[in-house]
Amino acid sequence: MKSTDRPKPLDRSYEGVSLTAEEGFVLSRIDGRLTMKDLVDLTGIEERRVDAIVARLAQKGMVAVPALAPPPVDLMPLSDEEKETLPVLEEVVDDEPVDDLRAALAFARLPSDAPLATGSATDSATGGATDEGAPAELSYEKAAYEREKRESEIPPDPTEEQLPELEEVGDEEGAEAAAAAAAAEVDEPTGEADEQKAFAEPQTYRQLYEGKYRHLEPGARANYALTAVGADIYALCFDPDPKIIQALLQNHRIGLAHARFIATWHSTAQGLELVATRHEFFKDGGVQRRLLRNTHLSESMLKRVIQPKRLGEIFKASMDKDIPQLTRTRSRGVLRQKFTGMSQPEERVELIVQTEGRCLPLLVGCTFDGRTTQMLCARQYNSMIFVQNLAKFPACPPTLLAHLIKQPSVRRNQAMKRLLLQHKNMPSEAKKYA
Repeated sequence: MKSTDRPKPLDRSYEGVSLTAEEGFVLSRIDGRLTMKDLVDLTGIEERRVDAIVARLAQKGMVAVPALAPPPVDLMPLSDEEKETLPVLEEVVDDEPVDDLRAALAFARLPSDAPLATGSATDSATGGATDEGAPAELSYEKAAYEREKRESEIPPDPTEEQLPELEEVGDEEGAEAAAAAAAAEVDEPTGEADEQKAFAEPQTYRQLYEGKYRHLEPGARANYALTAVGADIYALCFDPDPKIIQALLQNHRIGLAHARFIATWHSTAQGLELVATRHEFFKDGGVQRRLLRNTHLSESMLKRVIQPKRLGEIFKASMDKDIPQLTRTRSRGVLRQKFTGMSQPEERVELIVQTEGRCLPLLVGCTFDGRTTQMLCARQYNSMIFVQNLAKFPACPPTLLAHLIKQPSVRRNQAMKRLLLQHKNMPSEAKKYA
């Protein structure tokens, strides 16, 4: 039946007709306006099942479907005289219909052992119910279900005893080649996991360099660097010749993890400066941190790394204990230079406030401009550490000192008030006020 067919209920008495619960449920929803698709959506039964139920209802004369034959029509009852003239039919028992059904099932490629419907006329008259009370199924539907079930079953894996024995074939050359290929195969750097592995085992790569590349001529090592892969790239990062680093940076397989490895373990200032030639590597924060921690970093390279940064980041670099002492000293020089003439007042105030004045001992010899002083005087201060650091700063402006001594937290602290009054830049008017 089509999904657009509209089954209609027949106006007749259904006394003596037995229905299953499913057939009664579907029949109660048929009103002549709903299509087959509407019945599927309304009842929640799959489409194929609804078609079979409607077909059975049509065969029992309960509904009329345009796609099916018209329901049987009740004939006029015969009189007693007409009944006597009817011929007497002999009861014939023949298995040919069953054989014909089995032949039809075999032709349709259905399993021959599928159970056949053996319901008699009495079963059909009672709505297709079997002795057990379950609804009788059409034989071809049940046979098709059994066939699909067997086809969907996955055969179990054969046991070791059932597997055929394979003869061992000796191929020593092939085995050696496969072993060599597996030994030579090295995973390409794919991300953070490879980088962590490389930094966790630097001695392994150093030993690889010492045993494989150190005895070669510089030209041969450069040629290897151009085409190296995997662990060989990490090993060549230990080469002290800057030309090898230059060749590595031209290798199309080199990545950010390798650049960080060079910045960490390379031992010449020229080789470290070559990393800056690759902008995509040099702008990485991990590369810059590792360059600052390398003891071979030159002063010019240091300025290229930290001078574009904000004052707060430069201060952190000058106080980082993981950075060599010489690099920290040079960073403090860059900090004072940028604080004096290369930074904006907002950036200076940000540095002083965020560090609570801890940066001021590194800025000895520097002064505050008028805009910086004005922005600092516009704030209220409750931190005694901040006020103490400003009071000990020799170049603290008189206007800022006068503002500090007026703070309520300072007025309640006599020791802090005396420290401010001892400052050489404290105005006389502020001393009288105090």
